[in-house]
Amino acid sequence: MEESAARLALRCRLAVATREEILDWANRHGDAFEQTGMGWDEIHATGLGRLQTRLADQMLSRSQDGFRIDSELGIRLCKEILCAEIVRLHRKEILPKEFCSSMMTLEAYYLDNTPGRAYPYFLGDLYNACDWCSNDDPQYNTDYLLEETQRLLDEHSRARS
Repeated sequence: MEESAARLALRCRLAVATREEILDWANRHGDAFEQTGMGWDEIHATGLGRLQTRLADQMLSRSQDGFRIDSELGIRLCKEILCAEIVRLHRKEILPKEFCSSMMTLEAYYLDNTPGRAYPYFLGDLYNACDWCSNDDPQYNTDYLLEETQRLLDEHSRARS
């Protein structure tokens, strides 16, 4: 699977892709979009959550080269998405519960699609950090989450340098 398609498929799987991002990709990669079996009208008429799920399912199931989330490309894309979402969290563009929901979806998808169900090491201690957050109060107990996400952001930034 081509890198931009894999990135979009993962962003859709995690429900962080925007309709504009999907449209932009479909416009730039018309042939690849046509291979998903989806029509242009679906992008405009389908609710965003359903669109993300359907597009991710279609792209990942039709992948000619059998894209693997635990491959070098898959892990790199996961780290990129993780870091981008951490930045959004720290800028308060998303709530902690939205961030945690996406990251727990990533964790589950990774575990379900890797041999031996190896934990995605690049998520650090997000499982525990998110566990401390409350769905009822978006700001409740977010200190550890913010500390852990900053640590991960620093760690992944150093690794890229």
